[in-house]
Amino acid sequence: MNALSIDQKFRTGSLLIIGIALLLAGQLAWSNFERYRRNLDNLHNLALYRAALEIANAASAERGPSGSLMDNNGTASEAWRQRLAKARTRTDLALDRVATLLAQHPESLPAAGDTLAEVRPALDQMRMLIDSLAAQPLSERSEIEIAYAIERMFSVVDRVKPLIVEIGNHATKADRNVADAVLMAQMVGNMREYAGRLGSLFIAPLATRQPIELALRRRIGNMRGRLDELNGLLARQVGGYWDRPEIEQARFAISQQYFGGNEQFLESILRVGRHSGDYPLSAAGFVQRYVPTMQAMEQLKHLIIETGAEAAAAERDAACWGMLFALLQGIAIAGVLSLLLRTGRCRLLRPLLQARRAIVELAHGDTAPITRPHAGREVGELFDAIDILRACQQQRDLLEKRLTALTRQLKQQAETDPLTGVSNRRALVELGEQLLLGASLGGGQMGLLLFDIDHFKRVNDLYGHPAGDEVLRVVAQRVRAACRSEDNVGRFGGEEFTVLVPRTDQGAARVLAEKLRCLIAEVPIVLADGQSLTVTASFGIALSRAEDDWIALLAMADQALYLAKRNGRNRVESANDTAD
Repeated sequence: MNALSIDQKFRTGSLLIIGIALLLAGQLAWSNFERYRRNLDNLHNLALYRAALEIANAASAERGPSGSLMDNNGTASEAWRQRLAKARTRTDLALDRVATLLAQHPESLPAAGDTLAEVRPALDQMRMLIDSLAAQPLSERSEIEIAYAIERMFSVVDRVKPLIVEIGNHATKADRNVADAVLMAQMVGNMREYAGRLGSLFIAPLATRQPIELALRRRIGNMRGRLDELNGLLARQVGGYWDRPEIEQARFAISQQYFGGNEQFLESILRVGRHSGDYPLSAAGFVQRYVPTMQAMEQLKHLIIETGAEAAAAERDAACWGMLFALLQGIAIAGVLSLLLRTGRCRLLRPLLQARRAIVELAHGDTAPITRPHAGREVGELFDAIDILRACQQQRDLLEKRLTALTRQLKQQAETDPLTGVSNRRALVELGEQLLLGASLGGGQMGLLLFDIDHFKRVNDLYGHPAGDEVLRVVAQRVRAACRSEDNVGRFGGEEFTVLVPRTDQGAARVLAEKLRCLIAEVPIVLADGQSLTVTASFGIALSRAEDDWIALLAMADQALYLAKRNGRNRVESANDTAD
């Protein structure tokens, strides 16, 4: 982290803050999504539970026309067959509906499919038994056969009950909020089933015109007791459902139509059945009178499921809006944070970093103007101060340049011969000592060419001192032009000059000396008055050795120059040749 710049740290921190805001919004959105998905499951579970209850309800509804069919022949029998066919179609559709819903989520209720598969064969066997019994003449139908057929109809509903319980338990475990709807619908469904079974117990004696035996009367009494218990329990389970007028109306209808209207009706049939089979109505008439009183139970059951489904749908929609709001809120917060952070970076951090960079550049001598950022008044005052510092630095730099130029000029004047423009003796000594030290350390040789213009006093005597000065200037310029850039030409004194030649040897030094000697001797010098004259020069060469210092090297070159003059002038002599 320390390796990051402030700007990089700011951007990283900004991304972290925006990421945290998006994460919080994402968590809220995910929570609403889980709530949305949970209520979708609730709707599916309630639809599945309603369909399972519909199987039991439809199978129970088959008992009415089946009982009437066993008490009729001829035209009336055909009418009841049509009603039975419609009831059976309703049951088959309910079975298909449950199978379709289970297929959508097979992993949630793996055992429900097996339970459903057991219902169809039992239902088919029950229907075959009813059809077989209805095909017999009315006089041949016994009470025992009819009672057995009714028990088989009861067994079909008993096979559906585990499916209802399993689906109800699954819905309750998935979300406790649907528990009230499931339990109360199951209670009303049980009430409807017990009411249907109670009515079915009267079918056999009514169809065969036989008295009601004591065992059957006890069974009927037990069934009526269960219904009274369920009615009392239903009245106490207010929950959040009785607030709806239609549910209150359905519960009131159950109390008035079924419990209020059937009490005396059933008692009248039981009074007759205790002594004889001379009933005031047939089994079909009983079905027509009794079955409509149970419709309020079916209505209440459906209303309870619908209320639970509406609550789940409302929760689902609220979760959907909550999820959308959380996403929009997260985007809005991230957008506002991005804008604020970007504004802070552009209007504050970047100008401050730019000011820091400008100060650092000023400290390193860079006084180039910079583009001022668009920022607030405080930052503008900071850049005003930087502009003042820059102006002061520029003024100081200008003074330093002038001082440096003046120093360089004075140094050049101190090291340059004013007449010839080449190095003077002082500069030659300093440079010679440096080159000699470099040659000694590098293992090479430095050459020193010392030459003198022959008979220069005669030039002054014959042509005058201005002509002599001109000769010195021309000779110095010709020698400097003929040498390498790394060679140094200097005036040692009077008419005596030197050439310092680094990194050379005996042969190269002699070649250079001969070249310079010929250049001086063969090209005439034209004076200011138009006269031309020819001068010559004598050269002495000395090459440095490991043990030589500047004094020693100069002495060797001077000895070689003396030898050249003694041997006739206008020639090159080497101190190293002499030493050999």
